[in-house]
Amino acid sequence: MTLDFSTTLNFVCFVLTIVAFIFGAIKLFNRNVPIYFRICVCAVGCYALGGLSECVYAICTGEFTADVSISMLGLFGCLFFMISANLEGDKIDKREELKIHYKKHDLFAYIAPAILGVALIYMIYVAKDQVTLSKIIFLTIVYIPILPASFLSLLYLVRPSDAVKIYKYTKLSNLFILLFCILSVADLYLLINQMWDASSICSLVCVLALCALMYSCCRGAKGWKSISREDLAVPADTDDGAKEESAANCQAGPAVAKPNTKSNIEESA
Repeated sequence: MTLDFSTTLNFVCFVLTIVAFIFGAIKLFNRNVPIYFRICVCAVGCYALGGLSECVYAICTGEFTADVSISMLGLFGCLFFMISANLEGDKIDKREELKIHYKKHDLFAYIAPAILGVALIYMIYVAKDQVTLSKIIFLTIVYIPILPASFLSLLYLVRPSDAVKIYKYTKLSNLFILLFCILSVADLYLLINQMWDASSICSLVCVLALCALMYSCCRGAKGWKSISREDLAVPADTDDGAKEESAANCQAGPAVAKPNTKSNIEESA
């Protein structure tokens, strides 16, 4: 097997992904870490399996595959884990009264899937003359999860963290997830146009984004632990009446039973 530029970069990508996965698994796989960050570790591990498939193919055949291959299923699983992470994080925020407050921010999040969707449609249209129909169907299935993954990552980037404090600790992670989605689409474009060296460099940047994702998850997990239960249970923009009622209840304190003295017994009689 000749170690040309693309082959060397592909091996480097696989090693970096494995290192990022092991780092994340050691730091984040325990009961005290929110499940959002643990699912992100699974996403990196799934991507590493795709890289392992490419390495095994290279060892057996003497060269890396420069075409649509089964190793892309690693990307497919990685994107699904990223979607699951944000959906799981959203379950923690059960405050329906904030949905109206989010509406103007949520509309902005549709920009990412709209742009990436148009880019994917264009690339698949261009590829129809270069690859077989079965490969086009395979590419469509693999890259479709990029749309919801990019939407959810941008959604929690634009939502205000002052309203829900957990968003503050996932913003950096979602930034790298969004960057990963954009780079994956760019990598597909380079792959379709047979720009192998540029595709390998783009894959390396994708892996670096996953490494940065693991680092941001470690930082976010530390911050998430500092959130009190009151911060999760009481919305930041609760109306003043509810706040005053809650404060009055806190000041009043629990009801205390009067001791059974002789005067109390006579009064009750």
